[in-house]
Amino acid sequence: MRLIKTAIYNKQELREDDLYLGAWCSYENDEKCNLKPKTLHYHWDDRDKYYHDYLYLDSLYEEKLGAYVEIMNEIHNFDKDIEYWRVIIGPWLRSFIDVLYDRFKTIEIALDLNVISEIEVYQYNLDDWVAKDFSEYHSFILSDPWNEIVYSEVIKYFNFPFTVNDKFTIKQIKHKGKEKINVKSLVRNFFFRMQGFIPSSMQKIVLVEVYAPIINIIKLQIKLKQLACYGVTFDTENIALNNKKRVKLGSLSPGTGFENFLDEMIKKFIPRVYIEEFLSTRDKSLKYYPKNPSIIYTSTAYQRNESFKFWVAEKLQNYNVKYFIGQHGGNMGLSQWSQGEEHQKKTAHCFLSWGWSDSIYKNVVRLPSLKMSGISIKHKNQGDILYMTTSLPRYFYSHMAIPVAGQSLNYIDSQISFLNNCIPDVLKRLRIRLDSNFDESLDKKLINEGFSDNIDRSCLSFIKQVNNCRICVCTHNGTSFLEMLAANFPVIIFWNPEYNEIRPMSKLCIKSLVDAEILHYTPESASLLLNKIFNNVEDWWASESLQKTRREFVEKYAYASDDFTNSWQDFLNGDNGEFTKK
Repeated sequence: MRLIKTAIYNKQELREDDLYLGAWCSYENDEKCNLKPKTLHYHWDDRDKYYHDYLYLDSLYEEKLGAYVEIMNEIHNFDKDIEYWRVIIGPWLRSFIDVLYDRFKTIEIALDLNVISEIEVYQYNLDDWVAKDFSEYHSFILSDPWNEIVYSEVIKYFNFPFTVNDKFTIKQIKHKGKEKINVKSLVRNFFFRMQGFIPSSMQKIVLVEVYAPIINIIKLQIKLKQLACYGVTFDTENIALNNKKRVKLGSLSPGTGFENFLDEMIKKFIPRVYIEEFLSTRDKSLKYYPKNPSIIYTSTAYQRNESFKFWVAEKLQNYNVKYFIGQHGGNMGLSQWSQGEEHQKKTAHCFLSWGWSDSIYKNVVRLPSLKMSGISIKHKNQGDILYMTTSLPRYFYSHMAIPVAGQSLNYIDSQISFLNNCIPDVLKRLRIRLDSNFDESLDKKLINEGFSDNIDRSCLSFIKQVNNCRICVCTHNGTSFLEMLAANFPVIIFWNPEYNEIRPMSKLCIKSLVDAEILHYTPESASLLLNKIFNNVEDWWASESLQKTRREFVEKYAYASDDFTNSWQDFLNGDNGEFTKK
């Protein structure tokens, strides 16, 4: 049996004895082929294993991070503690450990079947796939070429026989010609470099990449008498790989197995910004960011903005600075586990939630959401129906309680089931808002199933798009349904509980949404309700019991206030030193 690792196989002809490593191998041309290759059972379809592996990988991450403190200090001639390196390399290291474990286990399971007789490996140069920073790394791990290479590296590690295809080389796609000028980016870069002229007194409380409408950010900064800080990531200098430095990162774990393989891959794949371009990025960051902040706040810069991370790490080491991170995703506080949320709570002095608390991390603080406060949406009882979708990558990319890898196909099927169960009058008024951040499979499926006329291709923001609609349908555990509940706008939610596990302390509130028929666990149940209330959404939404449930849920998970600037001013200017991390 021949093992097909990724969708790159489409350059070959399928055979009856082919085995797909996973659902990600499927390609749009498969439907035109009479052969239907078998697909390996995905190891994290066992969600108990998925959760227990999360706990193991979190423990392994802490172990590796601790071990790399001394090595990174030696490489860069520093004397920084673990919290410094957690801020800078933590997001990448945790992600890489999780992603690599998934790829390693998938190949291991396939080989253990003892049915694989043929594997083909393409030519590639690993140096071409060393990302410059976290953002590029993230784009790599969702791509077929990068995964084809990593699966090949695992196969080589296991010493499994393979043949080399010398007719095809995996290369990065180089964009030719001049890149389009992004006006917004040019403006941000201009103001970023002008920050040296801003008085320090107006940048004591520094807000960077705030997940909120621009009007709310302006209101808050006026209230605080502070000016904005525009964080950017600097262009890389294309410094050659320094293998003398990289070799120090390898072979921390003796013997064989995943942890030994992990060490070898870390030294080969750790982004250049953490090794070769470390000092230049650090120096630029300290030059352009505010010199004497007392509080640093962000919603999203903690992960991908390398210049921001370097600056924060330095300020936390050498200055009396408080570092706050604000919630920026709807599943935070609800999902049973999330490695991203865990990192933020471990890193920040305070994590500012949208209403919920945490029994373990005492540094979680409840404040009105900057994202949802002040939202005003007009409801029109005879308006359209806005149908909100999400996109899920074909490859696992982050360890949290959502559908991952091939489970995305279940999500796509549930959308088709919902639409197929809608009555004609509902479909006439239904507009589908697509999210193609990761994958366009749902888009193609909707077109193939005859729903192309329902797709709304406008570029309006979500709030503008839902304005004057009669109801919104939200199909995943994300921010959009919280925005609707906070704005008291009619909403129907549905998701598969098998792939959207809820943490114990949140289950009672989630059950209240189910009992009120706001949240549904099957697409058929959700569409049945929409068909029923379609002609009079207002009466259903205005019921006393439903509104009571909505208010109680919003208070805990979508807390918003028209007076949010005063609440934030009181917190940021007040005594917030009482909160400590775990």
